[in-house]
This record gives sequence, C-alpha cells and structure tokens, in this order.
Amino acid sequence: LQAFPNPTKDDVTVKFSLEENYSNATIELINPVGSRVDFIDLKGTIPGLNSTTVNIKNLTEGVYFLRLTVDGNSKTTLLAVTK
Repeated sequence: LQAFPNPTKDDVTVKFSLEENYSNATIELINPVGSRVDFIDLKGTIPGLNSTTVNIKNLTEGVYFLRLTVDGNSKTTLLAVTK
C-alpha cells in the first residue's frame, strides 16, 4: 500500500496489490480522531498491482490514515495533507 504524492494537497494516487479477486476489499481514509472520511469499494478489482485516485481537496490539513482491508486483514499507511 503506497500513497503519492505524500504530503499532498489535491489528489493522491493509492497503489495496492491484490493476490486474487476478492469480494470484500476496501480502502478507507481515516482522520486523526478515527472517523472514516472516504471509502472505496474494491469489489471486482482485478488481481495484481492496481491504483486509484482519492480527492482530498476538502480535507483539513493534518495526518490521515489510508487503510486497505482484504478479507479482514489490513495494511495502513500515513497520508499528510497540506494546504
């Protein structure tokens, strides 16, 4: 799970890899107090290296968490938002 550019102020590209076609894979953007501010359902995403773009223009400056969850297993990375 990678996010770039990081830090960012507009859009962020999230790269991730899936080993197979999972029916319950998601990416969540979580604010510093633990509330989910964005959610991407990855159902139907093909196996292999993938990427998606997340618009963060409406977020306040700070550190956020990007969490990829696949079949109950999670990977998390930090995302710094600047203005």
